[in-house]
Amino acid sequence: MAIVALALSPAAEPGSWLEIVQCPELDADSLRAHTLVELGGLDPEGDATVRCEEDVFVVRVQNVKGAISTRKLSQIGEVPERYLALELAELIASARYAPAASAPAATPLRNPPPVAAPRAPAPARRGWTALSARVELTGKPTLLTGGGSLALGGRVWRYLSLRARLTGLGGGRSLGEDRVRVGALWGSAAALASVDAGPVAVHAGAGARVGGVWMRGVPRESGLAGLQHGGLTWGPFGAVGVLAPLGRRLAFVADLDVGYTLRAVRGTQGGALVLSYAGVWAGLTLGLGVMFGR
Repeated sequence: MAIVALALSPAAEPGSWLEIVQCPELDADSLRAHTLVELGGLDPEGDATVRCEEDVFVVRVQNVKGAISTRKLSQIGEVPERYLALELAELIASARYAPAASAPAATPLRNPPPVAAPRAPAPARRGWTALSARVELTGKPTLLTGGGSLALGGRVWRYLSLRARLTGLGGGRSLGEDRVRVGALWGSAAALASVDAGPVAVHAGAGARVGGVWMRGVPRESGLAGLQHGGLTWGPFGAVGVLAPLGRRLAFVADLDVGYTLRAVRGTQGGALVLSYAGVWAGLTLGLGVMFGR
């Protein structure tokens, strides 16, 4: 309630003391409100400007005596308003007691505002692509498979991300005297709720996947012929994951998926069921990714 009250006070009216230049990703009302909270009720004196340059915010405060303070801050996270509010409040508080300028300074040059300013700040977007190792448990009897995956994802709205993934898996197990080898190729898509916990993005959501499964019997006794089976299948799944930066662009990616294969792909030998690729499955993905965009 304190943020709402301060944001509606006369000092927080648009254009009264804070100007935002070429920063469409910033929520101006949220930045003003958080700054007033950090000032503890003090009315801002003079004026402040926040300008976006490549990978930095330039914060400039000029008090009523003409003294100017400037600070450059790295652009961090997807919701930078709270981070900027702390720095902006500190500059405004210190500028209140700064001495008057010794001589009239020339009016600083400012970048002109865009001719057609958007009505609302554009939402921040961040994408990623990742190459990962993957293991899955599935089938009846349970089968452990391993392989790799290539994923492409991106934040399309403030709290919504989309992800597409191509996965290849292979594995096998002994059943009695014979062995079964399994290969699978999956394509999947998921919609994920995305929340930032500091620099780390946490995802949770649901999706579906479709793919082909191939099985081949490998008999141990000579003179017996192995049989090969295959088919297409699909099913829904739930997903949770994290995207943790390891630098400016590199990131660690981890995902856990749990789903249900709706259509069984069955392998048989001699009229008897050998392996059924169906039912509940779980997959773990660990890998490295590259982030792009803001």
